[in-house]
Amino acid sequence: MRMPLTKLNLHLTDATVEVPLPQGIVSELNHQLDLLVQQFKTGDKGTKQPTWEYQHIGEVFFEVFCNPNIWANPFVAKVLITVRDDRLRCTAEMTLAQFRQDIQEVL
Repeated sequence: MRMPLTKLNLHLTDATVEVPLPQGIVSELNHQLDLLVQQFKTGDKGTKQPTWEYQHIGEVFFEVFCNPNIWANPFVAKVLITVRDDRLRCTAEMTLAQFRQDIQEVL
């Protein structure tokens, strides 16, 4: 049985990408983003932090990557988004704040 898909609209700087994802995946992604923000807030700036990555393989391949070591805080941090299928690949960078806002709009 296929799960109903939610349309996650990612508002990039010059475009919007619509990604079909199950609602449960969007909720899980939101939870993982909360953990990433906590990592920024509680991480020791002198200690290297692990990179953060989220992947979902479904109707499309969806991946989000962030390296917290190169950003001073979650307000300036950016994530790298990849959306692809067998015919198309889109890779773009967007702010973590905008990404979280796009996730919240779906929830």
